[in-house]
Amino acid sequence: QNVLWVGTDNGGVSFADLEQPRFSFYPFQNNTEKDIKESTIRALYQDKNKIIWIGTRNNGLAKTTSNGKVIQVFRNIPGNKNSLINNSIRKIIEDKYGFLWIGTKGGLDRFDSKTNTFEHFLYDFSVDERHNWIFSVYEDREGNLWAGTWYGLALFDRKQQKFINYFNRGNNALTQIRNITEDAKGQMWIATQGSGLSRVVKKRVNGKLQLEVKQYENVPLSSNSLKDDWLYCLSFDNYGYLWIGSGSGLNRFDPRTEKFLEFNNHKFLNDRIIHGIVCDKGSVWISHQNGLTQIDCKSLSTRDYTKKYDLYENEFSEDAFFKNEQTGELFFGGNKGYISFYPAQISHRSTPPQIIISGLRISDENVNVNQIIDERKILDKPLYLTKKIALAWRQRNFQIEFAALYFPAPENVRYAYRLTGLDNNWVYT
Repeated sequence: QNVLWVGTDNGGVSFADLEQPRFSFYPFQNNTEKDIKESTIRALYQDKNKIIWIGTRNNGLAKTTSNGKVIQVFRNIPGNKNSLINNSIRKIIEDKYGFLWIGTKGGLDRFDSKTNTFEHFLYDFSVDERHNWIFSVYEDREGNLWAGTWYGLALFDRKQQKFINYFNRGNNALTQIRNITEDAKGQMWIATQGSGLSRVVKKRVNGKLQLEVKQYENVPLSSNSLKDDWLYCLSFDNYGYLWIGSGSGLNRFDPRTEKFLEFNNHKFLNDRIIHGIVCDKGSVWISHQNGLTQIDCKSLSTRDYTKKYDLYENEFSEDAFFKNEQTGELFFGGNKGYISFYPAQISHRSTPPQIIISGLRISDENVNVNQIIDERKILDKPLYLTKKIALAWRQRNFQIEFAALYFPAPENVRYAYRLTGLDNNWVYT
């Protein structure tokens, strides 16, 4: 079973499953500031220099090494214009010029790593402070930088160093924006909190950029609509499908046919908040409140990873996910730290473990080797060496015990039995 067994001099026997998944956990270390150690991660990003940037829920921005050690913490300092604009971080990205953009619940910051200073971009607080709730920042293929806020969409004009608002008070399709992504055609797809999914087509009219918006919402009792209009995350896979995480589960959308597929029968994905979606080659990785779920894009088969599979914790945080496109490494964060892994290195057991019959009872009586029952000897050698057992008709009331020789996590083994001639299908315990 590819398990390495080690016999020691006076410490008993140890074993190591050589096919266990390889998830690396990076907790906030003991020398980290207390409020950072106790923080929930709400944003993750690895920049071109392999620095990991961690945005916390209320305690600012942490700069860490690739092994999780905190180098520096940035926070808002009242009266200091070069400090972080707000301590509640929701999004971190690096643009093509090497600037770090930090979306916060108090505005948007541009961080210059050369000078270690922040530049603030704010909207008019006199209208509503929620104008400055920045949930998403996205740089499209043309180099345009977009910010998704509570009240809509804004485009950053690099020449004028200011944002152009695309707020549309009469159209809820572009309000309360939670996530922005782009397809192969350059169309933007926007997840909103309460107004479903929007497709945005960019067009130039007389030199000015205009947006054409189409909205997709939940239709009650319809099998071809969003599961929920309260969306959290979006991601395109290699086959052109858009995966959508909501407050009530998971959808897959085909932009070519405009058909929705809903995942209703999965124990971790049905009627639960989907916190993050990352697509990698032929798989989709879903983070939620019960660990990670991997979905094969073609077969739609699923595989779940929880604390039983070396995860440090089952519950991940919303928006705390990132894929390094250069290395393929994936990151997911929670309230105790974050994990990282390379999907290609997550091995799966190639063959099912060996199963043995470990016990036999007839008429509620244990059967032992060489024991005579009803003038018959049932076993002439131990059960695990016995290939066949024959019982008389009056011994039809019997029970068997069985076990799979899978020692690292026996509770993860699924069993099925079938009595030929009686059961048409396998019966799962």
